[in-house]
Amino acid sequence: MEWKKLEELREILRALEKWIESMETSEGEDSNQKPKPPQQDAEVEQRRKIRDTLQRIGIPKHINGYQYLLYALDLIRRDPSALKKKMNLYEKIAKKFGDTPSSVERSIRNAKDMAWNRGEKDFKKAVFGDKKPANGEFIADIAGYLDFL
Repeated sequence: MEWKKLEELREILRALEKWIESMETSEGEDSNQKPKPPQQDAEVEQRRKIRDTLQRIGIPKHINGYQYLLYALDLIRRDPSALKKKMNLYEKIAKKFGDTPSSVERSIRNAKDMAWNRGEKDFKKAVFGDKKPANGEFIADIAGYLDFL
C-alpha cells in the first residue's frame, strides 16, 4: 500500500518538474509578444544543456551544490578564464547565494560525492575518465565536455 502511494508521489513530482522546466524555457503563446533574439535562444539552450548534463551525472536538483554548479558553469560559459581563478569563482557564487566560499566548496564537493554513486556510469566515464576528480577538475571536466573551454 505504501509503495503505491510512493509511486503516485513520484509521478506527481515528475509532472511538476516537467511543468517547471517548461515554465523556465517557454517563450509564451501571446501573439503580441516580440520574438526572442537568436542570442537569447542560444543562452536558453546552453542553460538547458548544463542542467541536462548535471542530471545525467547524477547530481540531485534539490541540493545547494547543484545550484552552485549550475551558476559556476554559466559563469565559465560566459568567461572561460573564470575557472582559472577557482577561489574567485567560489567567492562569486557565495556572493550570489549569500553564502561563504568554504560552504560553496563543501557543497560542490558533496554534490560531486553524491553523483559518484548515482547517474549514468558510462556518461560519467566519458566526461571524467576512470578517476574521481577534485572539485576544480570536476568543474573543468564538465565545462570541457560542454565545450566552454
